[in-house]
Amino acid sequence: KTYLSSKAFVKISDNDPTTAEKIKESWKTLVTSGQTKLKSRMAFSASHDSGVEVEIEQEQEQEQEQEQEHSILERDEISQMIARISFKFNNIVPNLDSPLKMEELSTHPHPFFQLNEGIAKAYVPILSSDPTDKTKIAKLFDANIKISLNIAPIHIDRVRLWGFNQREVDEVIVRFEDEERKVKDVTMVDLSEIDVWRFEQLRNGIKIYSLGQSQFIAHPSSKEEILGKLDNKQEFYRAIVQCKFFAGFLNYEEDEKPALKAWLKELMDSGWTVNELRDFFKKHILYYKVKSRQHFNESDIFAVFKEIEGELRPH
Repeated sequence: KTYLSSKAFVKISDNDPTTAEKIKESWKTLVTSGQTKLKSRMAFSASHDSGVEVEIEQEQEQEQEQEQEHSILERDEISQMIARISFKFNNIVPNLDSPLKMEELSTHPHPFFQLNEGIAKAYVPILSSDPTDKTKIAKLFDANIKISLNIAPIHIDRVRLWGFNQREVDEVIVRFEDEERKVKDVTMVDLSEIDVWRFEQLRNGIKIYSLGQSQFIAHPSSKEEILGKLDNKQEFYRAIVQCKFFAGFLNYEEDEKPALKAWLKELMDSGWTVNELRDFFKKHILYYKVKSRQHFNESDIFAVFKEIEGELRPH
């Protein structure tokens, strides 16, 4: 409802009613396909131990007191800018080989940027226990991970990555190279941008992948056929789990778990501890995702952290 009443969608409706109708249909499809999963989550939430929920919610309220003023300031500015960027994006097809440079950030909006460079520019701690070294946080993610400015409009003062108004992530744009034998890059995009990429998918050889469904979307080739061409499937899964980690996903497919574990252990070899990584994910990335925080201890990523922790204990 928020998107369909936004300035961006109103402008699209005025300029191109046909495209506007297709966007509406896309929303209807998304809502319908998500109803079963939503009902399941609601039922699970209702059956969750109330004592644990109260304890976690109290912790969340205490931590958020220091952020209320920041969030209000962020919310006041972000909606107008997102509408402007969405409209610009829907009228162009950006060159994925030329992400926004951070020195250009204040001069003009741009569809997307390299994630690690954006973190180095815009990361702000939330809690006093959060890491303060931007460079260390930036090095969490590989250089071939990119993100839309619609998801995280870091060109706006006081707006940050993983902030109150950061949009949800599900679809990513995957590009391959060397006759589709290697992953070139993966770009996280906002739902309002997907229609643009669907038109480009077959023409320019990009592929749209849903993190939640773990499938390529609207592509004639199956996931098995696409990944079967790769020299090393793990480089694909490595990029996917990094996107899911950034977006705060709790659960991972069986094919993704080895890549998640290997990546986290690699980060530990570079100076992180298992407790630091777990706390950063739970307390920073999930800071504004209350339900996810409540179910963290029942999640796949929690189990992977426990598995790593067990391997580190002396026997």
